Amino acid sequence: MLLPWPGHKAYRYRVKQSANDRSGSVMRCTRAQSLFSSYLENSIDNPLRIAFEEHLAACPRCKAAYDRFHAAVVMLEEMPEVEPPPDLHANVMMRVQRARQAAPKPVRWWQIDWQHVFTIRVPARAAAIGVAVLLLVVTAFQLTPLNTTVANIFGIRQSSSNDNSVGIGGELVNPWRPWDSQAEKDSGLSISVRHVSGTAYDLRLSADWEEPVSFTVDAGNRNYNGVVAKNQDAEIRLSPSRNTGLMIAKVLWHRENMPQVEYVFLPARFNEYSSRERLTITLQNTTIREVLSRVSEAYGIVLLVSGDLNKTVAYAVAEDANPSEALYDCLGSAGMSSRALANSIYVVEPVR
Repeated sequence: MLLPWPGHKAYRYRVKQSANDRSGSVMRCTRAQSLFSSYLENSIDNPLRIAFEEHLAACPRCKAAYDRFHAAVVMLEEMPEVEPPPDLHANVMMRVQRARQAAPKPVRWWQIDWQHVFTIRVPARAAAIGVAVLLLVVTAFQLTPLNTTVANIFGIRQSSSNDNSVGIGGELVNPWRPWDSQAEKDSGLSISVRHVSGTAYDLRLSADWEEPVSFTVDAGNRNYNGVVAKNQDAEIRLSPSRNTGLMIAKVLWHRENMPQVEYVFLPARFNEYSSRERLTITLQNTTIREVLSRVSEAYGIVLLVSGDLNKTVAYAVAEDANPSEALYDCLGSAGMSSRALANSIYVVEPVR
């Protein structure tokens, strides 16, 4: 910064003010108040100190202001240091994660409830005529060679009475690739699930490769085996028992001779309004499998899960939480992450 030159009026004013401070002449209130900290810290020279003290003795307002300043400094010095709580960082990160999960996400085409989108009202007479025509077409399809011809054209492998694993249904709204699939190297199999009605679910298996992929689905008291390929998906109807309350279907296949395993948790009571639920869950000395079973059954949500379900969880607790918060609170410490895939359908996978 350039200083005024000798002879300039600003230079003469600075010299005069400095001389007044050193000589102990009359000090202004603004100048005195700017010296409170320096005086208290004993960092001003003796002539300026004398002028400051004389001003305080002659000016009651500055004297009262300095007394208040001195008392505040003394009080602050006497206050003990307060350490932040040890879980401050964890709580902050938890709230940040909840805020991210609660933020609305763009709805992709496969997450739209197409059933409601295409629901239209038709007159009863027109509906009856349509049903009659549909029954006629289905009957002709089953009783004529048209059945085999159409199947060969579109590459659909028909299911037999002994093969429960292959059957083509409507388009599913939430295709999902397992957590370890990569853009340049797919997992070989993608899994989708849809709630039909009551306790019934449709499990859809689709091939990611040009080559056929063989699979096995262990649904507890029943196994399903089959092969899927491009344009030849497998659809399995699963119905958990109301007595058990939950079904855990285990899907197995191979990718380049490496076994792959995914789990599908299907509650007997599917709750399409699960996001409105606020529940409290507490478990101790348990496993990831038990935590996921409790959350799925309590909220009525479907879970598509990968990872080690036998991993121990010392303490899992969620208080007044919705499904997303419960999954994060109970499994965050176990290295698992979760995200909503569709309405009341969630993906749970190891943190990458």
